[in-house]
Amino acid sequence: MGNLRPVLLISLGLLGYMLWIEWQKDYPPARAQASTEAVSKPLASTSAGNVDVPAGDLPAGAGQQPPADAPDLPQPLEPAQAVAEHHPGAAPSARQEVTTAASPTASPTVAVTTDLLDLRITLQGGTVVSAQLLDYPADAAAPEIKVNLLEPQGEHLFIAQSGLLSHQSAPNHTAPYESAQREYRLAEGADELTVPLTWQSADGITVTKTFVFKRGRYDIEVRHQLVNGSAQTWSGSRYDQLQRSVTEEQGESSFTNPSSYSFRGVAFYSPQDKFEKIAFDDVAEEPVNKTFSAGWLAMIEHY
Repeated sequence: MGNLRPVLLISLGLLGYMLWIEWQKDYPPARAQASTEAVSKPLASTSAGNVDVPAGDLPAGAGQQPPADAPDLPQPLEPAQAVAEHHPGAAPSARQEVTTAASPTASPTVAVTTDLLDLRITLQGGTVVSAQLLDYPADAAAPEIKVNLLEPQGEHLFIAQSGLLSHQSAPNHTAPYESAQREYRLAEGADELTVPLTWQSADGITVTKTFVFKRGRYDIEVRHQLVNGSAQTWSGSRYDQLQRSVTEEQGESSFTNPSSYSFRGVAFYSPQDKFEKIAFDDVAEEPVNKTFSAGWLAMIEHY
């Protein structure tokens, strides 16, 4: 037994070292910065979209220019799938609608309250800019202040956007929507709340963007319904994206400052590769482009 004690101590030391190595992989030390102030970087974004093409002929050149922070328009479908041809190089139509980016904080908002969430949705683009968790106070000493998952401005900007892209008229995340109400609340005894926003183009295309909330659930369904009152068949795609500012970390890495080890980055899940996360620094060095079905993507941050 006397000879077994050193072996156990050595094994314990090796186990601790291996755990420390794995910890460093998940929570790398913050890099030294030239300045102690938080410096705002360009927005990081993740996005996903799906294409919905109805039958008909596309007019040559009809369309709008998407904002710089929206995904690229999808490539034309293969002839076996598509019944019309895109003409991205043609001259713009006189009826083309072009929207320009603006701060979401400058837009009126719609307030939505459910049993779990208190949200704010802008009429500019239908962007979710605030999502407070009603059951989770940010500080036990001030229970009236709730954890807010999203921020519409500042160095912690984090918003959820969605829209439509097309070579024809389509509302992206900068388009002006209208709402019949400025406040919606899940009624007592009701299991579902719908919040519709409406956009209409000059050539007769109407899009209703509907947010669907369900009692006892945090996830939000977003539907786009398009009614084509123009003389041409409409074809385009939907996209969803998260945008946030990325700030330089402050403070030295230590066990007394756990937030310095906090992972911040992009996360994916696909049936093929399972769960994967990539730090913002790695994304800045090499952009990530993944294609998969039946999965999800997110931006995650511990603590």
